[in-house]
Amino acid sequence: MPPQSQHPGKVPPRGRPKNPDLLRHRTEQILTAATTHFARLGYQETDLQVIANELKIGKGTIYRYFPTKESLFRATLSRGLTELMTLINQKIPPGSDALACFASAIEAYLGFFRARPEMVELFLIERAVFPGKGKSAYFVQREQDRKRWSEVFRELVAQGRVRQGRLDGMLDSIGDLLYGTMFANHHGGRMVAPEIQAKDILDLVFHGILAPKARKEFPDLGNPENGMVGKKQ
Repeated sequence: MPPQSQHPGKVPPRGRPKNPDLLRHRTEQILTAATTHFARLGYQETDLQVIANELKIGKGTIYRYFPTKESLFRATLSRGLTELMTLINQKIPPGSDALACFASAIEAYLGFFRARPEMVELFLIERAVFPGKGKSAYFVQREQDRKRWSEVFRELVAQGRVRQGRLDGMLDSIGDLLYGTMFANHHGGRMVAPEIQAKDILDLVFHGILAPKARKEFPDLGNPENGMVGKKQ
């Protein structure tokens, strides 16, 4: 007779217990391979069986981790954006000066996409394949991170180091500048070092392009007060 369970009525689990480290390792393997295939071949031409063969696993194993091809694709986007935010956070130690924090984030951003061009391809694929499914993952992440940078700008205004202006306009303009630079670097084959390009962008953002005497020719354009940085409530 089989030995009696110490807990009558409780069915012992079958098979080997799941190893969290193994699960994480396998997930990373699949995501890394999928990122490469999606970026190189596009969404439609990426074959999960080919990815499975490359990893020497069954195709069904991929589906156990990611139920659909779309969920796998979106997971590659999510992982890449998480890695971007992790890198930026690593470049900004706790207690960093607000202005230095802003400058370090720009250099980290440019460096990330210089090192990870496949992410730019994934952004393009997402918009081409899923145009009607709401905001892209990139802009969802950007909106989630907006509060953080709003606080940085408000701190700089309070310190008298940044002039008052429309907060949404400032954040959108800087964010769009970086977004466009990322695509221009990728598609234009620019090989400028991230630290040099970051300095160019910071020089433009901090100092503008006009000499002091020329600024008098363009008086304040009168931004609406709604969303004004530093405005007292």
